[in-house]
Amino acid sequence: MILSRRPLWECHVRTPKRCLSTSCVSLQGDEGEEVKDGENNLDKTTIWKAELSSQIRFCRHAGPGRVLHHHVLRHGLELEPSFPNLLVLMYTNCLAYEEARVCLTLLPQCLQNVSSWNFLFKALGLEGLWDEILHLYICMVAYNVLPNKVTFRSMLDACSRNPISLHVFQLHGFIRNFGLDTDPAIGTALSNLYGRTGNLHDALKVFQSIVGKDVVSWTSMMLIYLQHGCSNMTIQFFKKMQLEGIAPDRVSFIGALTACDNFHMLFEGRKIHLAVMENGLENDITLGTTIVSMYSKCGSLSDSVEVFHQMYQRSVVTWNVVIGAIFQGSFVKKAIKHFYQMMIEGILPNRETYINFLSGCADCENLYEGVLAHARLVNSGINSDVQLGNVLINMYGKCSDMKCARKVFERMKCWDVVSWTAMINAYAQHGDSLDAYLLFYNMLVKGVRPNEYTIVSIISALSNRAMSAEGRCLHWYTCFEGFDSNGSIKNALLNMYARFVSMDDAQWIFQRLHARDVISWTAMIAGFAEDGKGDKALRLFFDMQHEGKQPNEISFVNIITSCASLAGIMEGMLVHECIVEAGLNSDVEVGNALINMYGKCGSVEDAQGMFSCMPQKDKVSWNSLLSVFAQCGHGKEAVCLFDSMRCSSCSPDNVTFSSVLSSCSHAGLIGGAWELLKFFEQDHGILPAIDHYVCMVDILGRAGHLTDAARLISLMPVQPSKLAFMVLIGACQYHMEVVIGEYAAESLFEIDSESSASYVALSNIYAAAAFETYYPLTGALGNI
Repeated sequence: MILSRRPLWECHVRTPKRCLSTSCVSLQGDEGEEVKDGENNLDKTTIWKAELSSQIRFCRHAGPGRVLHHHVLRHGLELEPSFPNLLVLMYTNCLAYEEARVCLTLLPQCLQNVSSWNFLFKALGLEGLWDEILHLYICMVAYNVLPNKVTFRSMLDACSRNPISLHVFQLHGFIRNFGLDTDPAIGTALSNLYGRTGNLHDALKVFQSIVGKDVVSWTSMMLIYLQHGCSNMTIQFFKKMQLEGIAPDRVSFIGALTACDNFHMLFEGRKIHLAVMENGLENDITLGTTIVSMYSKCGSLSDSVEVFHQMYQRSVVTWNVVIGAIFQGSFVKKAIKHFYQMMIEGILPNRETYINFLSGCADCENLYEGVLAHARLVNSGINSDVQLGNVLINMYGKCSDMKCARKVFERMKCWDVVSWTAMINAYAQHGDSLDAYLLFYNMLVKGVRPNEYTIVSIISALSNRAMSAEGRCLHWYTCFEGFDSNGSIKNALLNMYARFVSMDDAQWIFQRLHARDVISWTAMIAGFAEDGKGDKALRLFFDMQHEGKQPNEISFVNIITSCASLAGIMEGMLVHECIVEAGLNSDVEVGNALINMYGKCGSVEDAQGMFSCMPQKDKVSWNSLLSVFAQCGHGKEAVCLFDSMRCSSCSPDNVTFSSVLSSCSHAGLIGGAWELLKFFEQDHGILPAIDHYVCMVDILGRAGHLTDAARLISLMPVQPSKLAFMVLIGACQYHMEVVIGEYAAESLFEIDSESSASYVALSNIYAAAAFETYYPLTGALGNI
């Protein structure tokens, strides 16, 4: 057999780039024939063996490998020191593990050589073939070959591919039998395996048994606790490591900084940041990015942005972190500015950038910037995948652009359950119950199984009385598919029946809840409040506290609404005390509900006092107190409050308009009412609606300006409503004005000829005007 200049298996065998010599050796038949270069005086046997060993070392296919193995056997090279190990290595490289094992057991030089066994252990470890590596270990021990650290590292690699508790226990036993569990490298890898299986107790035991722990051992233990959400333990190990005299490295700092993920950890985060600077690592991009993220998670956005601007170099990941942090802080304009600044500095947004930016646009409902970002994404060449499509659907859905949301959904190449859920949730938020229901049905037809979030979204979409039949069908589906045991879904169903005002069904679910949380109690309270059963809502509220459940803002808003419906000021004051104890008296929505409650109970002073002590006020706060003044006839106070509102940052709206006009109506402030009409139209572009005209008719009627009131009705840019004429008739009755009253009654009759309201009203006017005969009315009444 001849090893030629270009062997037949050359296409399968990787040869080294550096040649051993400028000569090549060929073998013909059973004898070798030397082909010499003029300058090569090496022995032909040495050259031949070197060339053959090179071919074996770089062989990667079993077929040519067997041919090479045959050369070794034909020439008796299996007895030489190097070739047996090379054959085992070759077969492991060719993934021919069984043939490698046969070489191990049949070749004496390999059988007792732990290095030969380790070749196969390493190959099996890289493939993660635990069963094969366990069988090989048993064979190795049976042949009285003692494993070493390399053996166990390979076994640890195999186990790490798919860590199973039983396998980790087995491996730990093998390692302990040879006393290697105290070795830093072996012990660290073993504790990592325990950590990955969730066995933190044994991971800690292995760590404690390590002799001579290094920074890798400590950092590994920190990361194990960090992966399981034990931030405090991560920080404790970071501190203990330094007390033991081990200086942290960049990975240790990254782990410790990542553990500082809430407001209470801000102080620790600052200390770690200082330690990073003392170690001269502040210019590390990864560490800098982690520090920016740490301050963001701890709620210190100013520090996060400051560190970001102090960094000498910033990667796209750094920009992504700071843009996401600024969006979370609700500083929309600042986040958008950073997004554009990123591109100005030559950093191209990547997939994660667009996900962060579009999610931020969704949260702040900024459709304009979302559309621009979508256009840039299309032009960027970034392949649109399912996650990007889902983010776009969510953005358009939250911005109420259902047409674009549906277009994105339909153009996606494939959908996952998140895609369907995002689209259903968009319909739910937009109030499109029927479209959400049809989409859910289509999802089931396509064979996509919904998850918990899908079910909660579709239940939310169907939570209105018009879809009660579909909602009940959906409840049956959740029971049939086994979703009814999920707590979130039970709460959603409870809320759905409460929205249906089907309190018997809601109570049936509520009584069967194993763990009633604040959401469950709040849904029941809201249902009874909606059903007008304030007494039951109050009883539930006190039962909720008796069971140790602390009401949240929504709970308080609903129970305050119940107190308002009952006009129970004592109960309302008691609830107000609970709000103060819970520290929610500064919440805007709760404050607005209290203003409304005190107003409906007739306590204007308490409503005004509540408004005055609110640290923050929104448009609803101003409108609520204006409505209270209107209901209680405090017209002048309403006008003064409106003037204060104009000086604040809150812009008046239609509700404000109606409340102030109603207040002017009760106070008879005609001049103020006309000024308001001009102000809203000229300064705010709010055209008077039919309700506003009715208020003006009422104001003019109360003041006795009946002719002006009738003229205003005739000049309305919209069709006058029945209410406008009824208000005018009421004013005519009060002022005993027959002529205008007859006009109003005739106009009312034209709008609704089948109603007797116009005749009854006119009869009252005649009676008030002391008419003894009103013959025109008698015949008409007889025909009704």
